[in-house]
Amino acid sequence: LSRTAEKKPYALARTTPVEDEDVSVWCSNDYLGMSAHPKVTGAVIDTINRHGVGAGGTRNIAGTSHHHVELEDTLSKLHGKDAALVFTSCYVANDTTLQTLGRVLKR
Repeated sequence: LSRTAEKKPYALARTTPVEDEDVSVWCSNDYLGMSAHPKVTGAVIDTINRHGVGAGGTRNIAGTSHHHVELEDTLSKLHGKDAALVFTSCYVANDTTLQTLGRVLKR
């Protein structure tokens, strides 16, 4: 699939070696279409220009960046909580959730 910012949630699917077909993509995590919003793309470009690209490693190896701290602070305030924790992927979030539930649930 070849997704384009202008045609969300549609993408081009290569149906033959020389032919593409428009398809609707509903399994994207960009369900609100914010990845093409001018404020979002502008913020991404600004951040890339200031900090470069790439994570530089996961938090447990490369450490917590100031961006992690700011995001977690914003999320905790947004949800009225003392703190928030941002996971690096859904896999890590689910793995941590299952481990935590395993420890706190009675056997």
